[in-house]
Amino acid sequence: CPPFHPQWPHLQPLLLEPCGSALQEYMLSHTEMPGTLEMAEGAIKKHEDIMTTMEANEEKINSVVDSGNKLVAEGNVHSDKIQDKVDSINQRHTKNRDAARDVTARLRDNRELQEFLQDCQELTLWINEKMLTAQDMSYDEARNLHSKWQKHQAFMAELGSNKDWLDTIHKEGEQLMAAKPDTEPVVREKLKELHTLWDELESTTKTKAQCLFDANRAELFNQSCTDLDAWLDTLVLQLHSDDHGKDLTSVSILLKKQQILENQVEVRQKEVAELKGQAQALGQEDSNTVEVDSKQKRVEERFRELLQPLRERRNKLTASKERHQFNRDLEDEIVSYGVYPRQASLAPYHTLNPVPPSPQSSPGSTGSLSH
Repeated sequence: CPPFHPQWPHLQPLLLEPCGSALQEYMLSHTEMPGTLEMAEGAIKKHEDIMTTMEANEEKINSVVDSGNKLVAEGNVHSDKIQDKVDSINQRHTKNRDAARDVTARLRDNRELQEFLQDCQELTLWINEKMLTAQDMSYDEARNLHSKWQKHQAFMAELGSNKDWLDTIHKEGEQLMAAKPDTEPVVREKLKELHTLWDELESTTKTKAQCLFDANRAELFNQSCTDLDAWLDTLVLQLHSDDHGKDLTSVSILLKKQQILENQVEVRQKEVAELKGQAQALGQEDSNTVEVDSKQKRVEERFRELLQPLRERRNKLTASKERHQFNRDLEDEIVSYGVYPRQASLAPYHTLNPVPPSPQSSPGSTGSLSH
């Protein structure tokens, strides 16, 4: 058995340390950029664990380097080889540390890219779902044509409100390309696909609206007039109601109903405006233009005449609530102040302050009152 070398405890770390550095170097050089947001976040977590391990080993590496430098300073017989090993450890450690920082930056950049791509995917799925609705042309029957027209108008409004979604993603894509130029090919291609899908959806929706309108213009116009007339009849009854609330609770409920009614009026106002466009289009192909114009103007006039009563009822309900609120506050004050006289009347006799006799009263005045 060979004799134990007295400097072996100092040499052993120098010989073993490269194994740990080589493992770290391999892991860093083989870090992949995942293709989904979930996997990208998992890769960052895994890399953070590697960074934590590297930071924990920092002190050990410094200790190994210090031991090697000490051996060289003491004139060890293998000083040249020890110095080479120390330099190799330092270089490898610096290389791994720089590589780890580079991997961290690339993983974070990839996460931003995957976040953008996931947003694009969600919008793409939404567009594809809405495209199925836009492509549904089952409106051949004139029955419930107005209802179908209303639903399609609501569908078009939904598209308009979600246009901000596309604009937001486009803005995020532009910012990502400006900050990370290497992402430009992927981002620009994805934005192009999204805009193409959106344009196709808008075009299909407008085509369906035109086809739906052209299918039975006269029937659609008549159903629209009938529906608006029926709604206006209901509105008249509600606006002429004498019920302004019997108490604070009931008037608050009526005010909530009033708000719902006002929201409905806002929606119906757009329908009245659309009715005018229907009448104009129908007048170009129908000889009975006078009757069409008469119906449209009658509905428009009825609607306009009810706007003032709508405001008046709002004012009456508001005044009623203020009155009931005042009465409620007054009752609370009366109850609050009414407690003290009752407490005073129940107080023990000896706690009450005696009333001094009047200077004008005489000793016999009390007796005279008793007779």
